Amino acid sequence: KWAGGTLPPGFMLDVRKALPDGSDNALYRRYVAYPPHAEIILAYFRMFLENAGNLNGTLRQIVEHGPFFTDPKMWLAPKGFRFMPPRTMKNYGLGFCPGGDGLRSILTNAAYIGHWSVNDVIIRFNNHPPMVPLAVFMQAFNYLSPMGLDGQPNREVKPVTLSVRPSKTAHHRVQPPPCA
Repeated sequence: KWAGGTLPPGFMLDVRKALPDGSDNALYRRYVAYPPHAEIILAYFRMFLENAGNLNGTLRQIVEHGPFFTDPKMWLAPKGFRFMPPRTMKNYGLGFCPGGDGLRSILTNAAYIGHWSVNDVIIRFNNHPPMVPLAVFMQAFNYLSPMGLDGQPNREVKPVTLSVRPSKTAHHRVQPPPCA
């Protein structure tokens, strides 16, 4: 169960001890998807995969075209639920979205497939309802994470590598003088 701190974007916390019918709430103090934000998170995953794992290209696309979150200061949770706005949201002019580190964190956070983790270690599998389909999550995760969900090296990792021409001075053993 949630013990404090920020929540991953797209989730809210269920703080109802009992359901309206009086029965115990199995999701008490657990993550629950907030539908408008969950749609945005799922769109980020799909954009990342459409960009073939290019994190910077995906971030540029999000900043230029969205989808965007509303101002986190204006988020209002439904009765019986609670938000903890993430600190990773920034306003890039057209709306709020995560920065590069925030987007990487979203795309590799096992909470989106329903797992509970503490300090990057999964404590409980299937802890809450997943927000992202497993196949979509794993494809994005395998672009970015050298470690698997089990803590072992990720054999499926497919990092995006960019080919860059070497500079004209790359073969020199000694740097040329600054003024020739």
